[in-house]
Amino acid sequence: MSKPKKIYVVDDDEIFSYVILKIMEDMHQVDEIKVLSNGTEALTKLNDFKDHPDYLPDLLLLDLSMPLMDGWSFLDAFEKIKDEVKKNITIIVYTSSINPIDMERAKKYTPVKGYVVKPIERESTYQFIKKVSEVLNHI
Repeated sequence: MSKPKKIYVVDDDEIFSYVILKIMEDMHQVDEIKVLSNGTEALTKLNDFKDHPDYLPDLLLLDLSMPLMDGWSFLDAFEKIKDEVKKNITIIVYTSSINPIDMERAKKYTPVKGYVVKPIERESTYQFIKKVSEVLNHI
């Protein structure tokens, strides 16, 4: 039996988060999904449970553009605490930014294993689902 898989979806876009939640549920590869509306909420959860790996996500889907703490600020803060977190968390950045500078910047964060432009059409949605599925299969 494979271990339970948990995902945090960190995005302030309620509609997009709902769609992702439904897609993940339909994939039947995830046991628990938490939707958090900004990087501050996500960082708080990670800090609260850093010594309890069973409560931490295996995969974190991170938007870059959010209020309070955006994705970049979250990544900077997570880099400082990741060694204290007792679980290896994989991050996929998903954003509407197609800027090559952002794509290269995201690669500099070791937990980031993918950069996907936010789905706005059928093909990009398929690519996003495929990327998430590939990551889940390697966790």
